Amino acid sequence: LTMVWSTTRARYAAALADQVIVLADGRQVWRGETEKLLWADQAIEEAGFKLPPLWKLHRKLCRMGYPVTKVWKGVDEAAQELKQLLC
Repeated sequence: LTMVWSTTRARYAAALADQVIVLADGRQVWRGETEKLLWADQAIEEAGFKLPPLWKLHRKLCRMGYPVTKVWKGVDEAAQELKQLLC
């Protein structure tokens, strides 16, 4: 099922979309899998996104070398993976 939906909230896009297109000033600055947007620093900056706190935590853990497997779509998912990492 294909659906076109517009939002300024990255967390909603992360929770609902497999693919996203990022627009800035009416032009496309990025297109791809939602989870890869987390690392698209130039597109994030151009679009003026503020990363959701869970995405910021995910990026920080990855950069610190923790084997985080995917971008969490909610607090429950994050808590479950963090529990596995820490136990």
